[in-house]
Amino acid sequence: MSFRTLDTPPSSTATPSLPALAGIIGKILLWLGQARDVVNNIMRGKLNCTGAVTLAAGAAATTLSDALIGGGSVVLLQPTSANAAAELGNGTLYFDAPGAGSVAIRHANNAQTDRSFNYVVIG
Repeated sequence: MSFRTLDTPPSSTATPSLPALAGIIGKILLWLGQARDVVNNIMRGKLNCTGAVTLAAGAAATTLSDALIGGGSVVLLQPTSANAAAELGNGTLYFDAPGAGSVAIRHANNAQTDRSFNYVVIG
């Protein structure tokens, strides 16, 4: 099951008639069911803040673009290849300050094309 967002809760500003009130209550119950599903997925670790990135070969930086990245974000990396793990261990990988929708990852400039990571954006 993929992550989904929660719709805006239903609202009414006028005093509804009895049949309209039944419809509003139905919409509220539907929305509460959606809220329950979203919270349950969060509790199961199904967060909508992950992705994958491969460091650019022949370059000293790779731009990671993700709409979730903002000025206060923290990006965590999980290597998915031996060369990615070595990149983390050699002490040359670091991040510039994150901005609106992206962050530059600074790394060693080499020809390796398999320095792949999964990432998580927090904040």
